[in-house]
Amino acid sequence: MARDLIIRTDERIATLVHDEPDLKVKSLVVLSDGLYARTDDGLFIIGQLTHALKEDLERCDRCYVVFMQGYRVMRTTEARLQKER
Repeated sequence: MARDLIIRTDERIATLVHDEPDLKVKSLVVLSDGLYARTDDGLFIIGQLTHALKEDLERCDRCYVVFMQGYRVMRTTEARLQKER
């Protein structure tokens, strides 16, 4: 199980890259205690966020989710980015 978060603040885009075929992310949810993936089955913790990562995510407008198997990209989708206010 690998999960990587790439944030490009200049483009205002966050990208979640993972290798879990059953993780069908509808949106990423930024809460005070971490980053979560919302799926049809509920919320799943992606990981804790440092203060710097949380600030970078605040600058993002769009989010993409990339599912990979080995070195191959199997699926790329756009997900909603929800931020705690």
